[in-house]
Amino acid sequence: VTNVGVTGTLLAFPLVAPGEPAILAPGAIAGGRCWLALCYDRAHYDEYGADRLLAAVADRLQALASANGA
Repeated sequence: VTNVGVTGTLLAFPLVAPGEPAILAPGAIAGGRCWLALCYDRAHYDEYGADRLLAAVADRLQALASANGA
C-alpha cells in the first residue's frame, strides 16, 4: 500500500518496485467510496489474478465498514 499524496485527483497509478508483485494505491474518497488502484507485475499476476486480488481487498474493506456501522 502506498500514499500517492495530495494532488486533488481521484486516483493515481504508482510504479511497482522491482521484486514486488503489486502495489495498492488508495485514492480520493468521494460519495462515501474510496477509489483504489492496483498496479501489478505481470510476471506475478495475470489480469484475472489481479482482478481477484483487488476484489478481495474491496470486499474486506466493505466488511470492515459494515462492522463499524458505516
